[in-house]
Amino acid sequence: MDRVAVGVRVQGVAPAAPVELRFRDPAAAQALRVALDENDAALQGVAMQSLSGITGRREYAGSVAAWREYLDGGNPAPPARPSLAETIQKYWYWY
Repeated sequence: MDRVAVGVRVQGVAPAAPVELRFRDPAAAQALRVALDENDAALQGVAMQSLSGITGRREYAGSVAAWREYLDGGNPAPPARPSLAETIQKYWYWY
């Protein structure tokens, strides 16, 4: 898929949160479920940000699997936070 098409799709998902913060419509959250199934990290990331705004759930952060389970009616456990060593390794990758 070319970059223009990806940009258009991301922009189509991005405004979902600000509008829906006023209404908190569960149908909007379910509509974003389709974006989580795409094989595009940018689209998934924007969808997860929108879902956080719509649902008020921040604990699922960047976990596509947790969001999928939540939208399918489950109650997933929040993803484990990285350890101090993992955090250091992430920012100091030369070690």
